[in-house]
Amino acid sequence: MNLMVINVNKLHENIYIIKKKIKKEIIAVIKSNAYNTGVRCIIKYLKQANISFFAFNTYEEYIYCQDLLINDKVLIFESLKEKQINLLPKNVRITINNIEDIYEIKYPRIVHIQIDTMMNRMGIKNIDDFKTIVQYKNTRVEGIYTHFVSNKNEYKKYYIQQKRFNEYISIYNAPIIHSAASSSLDKDIIGNYVRIGMELYNNVVKIYTKLGNIRYIKKGEYVGYDALYKAKKDEYIGILNIGYYEGMKEGVVKYHNKYYPVIGKICMNHTFIKLDKPIKNSSLLNIFPINDKIYKKDKYTTYERIVSYRNFKRIYITEYNHDLRKISKISLKKSNIIKQRTRSNKTFNA
Repeated sequence: MNLMVINVNKLHENIYIIKKKIKKEIIAVIKSNAYNTGVRCIIKYLKQANISFFAFNTYEEYIYCQDLLINDKVLIFESLKEKQINLLPKNVRITINNIEDIYEIKYPRIVHIQIDTMMNRMGIKNIDDFKTIVQYKNTRVEGIYTHFVSNKNEYKKYYIQQKRFNEYISIYNAPIIHSAASSSLDKDIIGNYVRIGMELYNNVVKIYTKLGNIRYIKKGEYVGYDALYKAKKDEYIGILNIGYYEGMKEGVVKYHNKYYPVIGKICMNHTFIKLDKPIKNSSLLNIFPINDKIYKKDKYTTYERIVSYRNFKRIYITEYNHDLRKISKISLKKSNIIKQRTRSNKTFNA
């Protein structure tokens, strides 16, 4: 059994801290299944924190949640086709990423214009195109936004982008300006709104797996594919029922404040760990988060880890000090938690 435990109190605390820090309206980015935390449940918990503006990457992501967002503002980042636009209710804002996008709009629609200030991913790069979009008969420009490429220490690039963005917003005074995302909250923010994605889920997620089996091996025995690990002495190893198919990337796991190294080659559905002594079968081992110092040694970010995990049961807790024994029993009556099972191989599992 693999569990993803999502702390709702911590989610609400993150929103409170962000609002207190920036004093601007929030657009909650819930793309990619709310960063793999279960978008339909996360919408409900975000609304509890008075969030009423949501952003998706794709049309399909929005459609999956449409029934939950009837009275809320919604922004879709990707460019849309005429058929898709015609099916969207009026509370959905459309992004204009290039001049061709406006010709898909056959009736007046509220739009946000994305400006490409350095990323070269999506967005307008030409002032004349921008003016055409603003003046086009079917665009009702509510918002203008960009996305910064720089991380928290790249101030030079940030100010170059800021200058380019200012050139556009000085031409048209849109009611909503949003330039900052999670990675740029510590900088001088242009606009009256911020798009918050990753920062919403900071320290919200913990991931556990159960120990499937323990084996005692002799000195000189090999473990796993390609025999990459050879025992230097008689020892115990544990087999976890999680592998690279489920998103396992970690080099260590944690149990009762003790770290156990991953050994050998991670299999599709199993991972080997080295034990100093037997531990109870079916024990819950923490595989994420482990230790920031350990993470700095590899190429994966915290959020790349979170979104890569799959085939997990998601459990939403409203307690800071949750009891793992209760969680492992998945008992709604005894543990005061909300359980939600993921649907295997579904893109938009709840």
